[in-house]
Amino acid sequence: EAVRENLKGISAALKGLIAASHEGNIKKRADENKFDGDWKEMIGGVNAILDAVVEPINETVNIMKKMASGDLTEAVLGDYRGEYLVLKNAINDSLASINDILSQVNGAVEQVASGATQVSDASQALSQGASESAASLEEVSSSMQEIGAQTKQNAENANQANNLATNARKSAEEGNDQMQNLTKAMEEINDSSKSISNIIKV
Repeated sequence: EAVRENLKGISAALKGLIAASHEGNIKKRADENKFDGDWKEMIGGVNAILDAVVEPINETVNIMKKMASGDLTEAVLGDYRGEYLVLKNAINDSLASINDILSQVNGAVEQVASGATQVSDASQALSQGASESAASLEEVSSSMQEIGAQTKQNAENANQANNLATNARKSAEEGNDQMQNLTKAMEEINDSSKSISNIIKV
């Protein structure tokens, strides 16, 4: 009768553990103090088996939680054997691979940032050169306008001289024609300079 009662108690304890495991509760343990002798040792052995199963699972869960939060510095350190060792090595190898990939990505990001800085510096230098060229062309255009105005004044003076100097009319008329041609050429150069200046500004 005592044996029967012990078997019933063990059966109930094992059924409770099985039901808990089906529900995902791997923390539940049987109360071995309810039994004596080998029965107590048997229940203690079952609890020890569960502990051996739960320990690597708990450590793995903790590592995975740290990975999810961005902490990749930890690794599975438990002294496991068999399939648990396979699980440990798989997780640690995954961590090492992720760290290696992130290191490569970080290096690529640094190279891209360096290239972007160089492009920015080159763009600034080009912009400064274009601005200086535009300013120089504006000065040339202004000088051309002054020359054109002076040339027109000279043409007017030549016409007046032509009216006053009857004896030198023929020579003055030829000089006047040449001065008008020069004026036209200067105006064309002036217009071209304005166009170049506008293009460089754009």
